[in-house]
Amino acid sequence: MNKIATIAAITLLALLLLIGCGNRSNATKNADLSVLEQNNDIWIAFRDDSLDLIGYKDKNGTIKIKPTFSDVSSDKFDRIIVVTAKYDGKWTNYFLTKEGRIFGIDSVYFFDNYIHRQCEGFLNFIDRKTDNIGMFDRNGNVVIPADYNYLEKVRNGMLAARKGAKKECLDKYCEHSKFVGGKVMLLDTLNNVLIENFTTWDGDTTFLGNLDFFSVEKSKVPHSDTTRISYLAKDGSYYSFTVIEREFRQLLFNGMLDMKKELSSILNSESEYYIYVSHSVADCDNHKIELCISHKVSGEQNCFKFLRTKNEYKLIEW
Repeated sequence: MNKIATIAAITLLALLLLIGCGNRSNATKNADLSVLEQNNDIWIAFRDDSLDLIGYKDKNGTIKIKPTFSDVSSDKFDRIIVVTAKYDGKWTNYFLTKEGRIFGIDSVYFFDNYIHRQCEGFLNFIDRKTDNIGMFDRNGNVVIPADYNYLEKVRNGMLAARKGAKKECLDKYCEHSKFVGGKVMLLDTLNNVLIENFTTWDGDTTFLGNLDFFSVEKSKVPHSDTTRISYLAKDGSYYSFTVIEREFRQLLFNGMLDMKKELSSILNSESEYYIYVSHSVADCDNHKIELCISHKVSGEQNCFKFLRTKNEYKLIEW
C-alpha cells in the first residue's frame, strides 16, 4: 500500500470511530484484555480466590479472560455480558462483548439489586434520563429502544413489556416502588408487538414468568387444554402457552410426578393439608417449583422443590 492510500485508510478509520461514538452512556472502548477474541464457544466463569476476582475459561479449560471482574451478569459468556471492573481507574459497570467492545457505561440495568441477566444473547439497558428500559442484542446494537417501563427476559425470541405506566413509591425515600397502569404487551426481539393485551388470566397486570414461552402454539381459535392460556394476537390469531403452575398441579394430583416416599406419604394420608405452589424462573428456559404442604391442625409444614426441564419435573430438594 502506498503512502497516500495508507493515509486515506487511517483517515477513514478515524471517521468511522468518531461516528460510532456517542455520549458516555453509549461510549465504546476496546477492553484491555489480551485474550478476547471472536468465536462461538461459550466461556465459563471461574473465580480466583486469592484475588477475589472472576475470569472466563473455554470448554477446554484455557483461560480466555484473566480474573478481572468483581461481578458478572452470567456464569456463561456467550457473546455479551455485564461486568463490574476497573474502568478509567475506578470500579464501574459496563457491557462487554467477546470482541472486547466496552459500551453502555452508566446504562447497566439492575433489578432487585442484581444485574439483569442475559438470555438468548439479549441484555436490558436503562436510559438514566428517562428511567426507561431498552435492549441490546449480542453485538451491542439497540434492538429495542428505551421506550418501556420494564422488559422481561427474552425467552424463545419473545418478551413481556410494560409501557405507559406510572412509578409509585412504596416508602418515604422511594427505595421500593412499583409500576401502576400502562399496558402489558408481548414483543419479539425486533420490537414488533405480537400481543397488545398480555395480562394474566385473572386480569392482574403482573409479568408472566409463570408461562412456558417454549410451549407456544399459534391457532385460529383459543386452545382447549385447561393447562394453557390463550391470547388474541395482533394479527387476529391466538397464541397459547402452558401455565407452569397449572401443569404442575395437574401432574401432582393425578399422581404423575416422580416423588420421594416422604412426599407420597403426605399426599396419600387421610389428614387434611393446605397445599401452596410457588414458581420462579431458574434460568432462561428452566423453571423451579416450590411445593409446601401444611397440616391444617398442627401447622407442620414440609416443602419440596422441583426443577422443570423440557421432559419432566425433577425433585431436587426436600
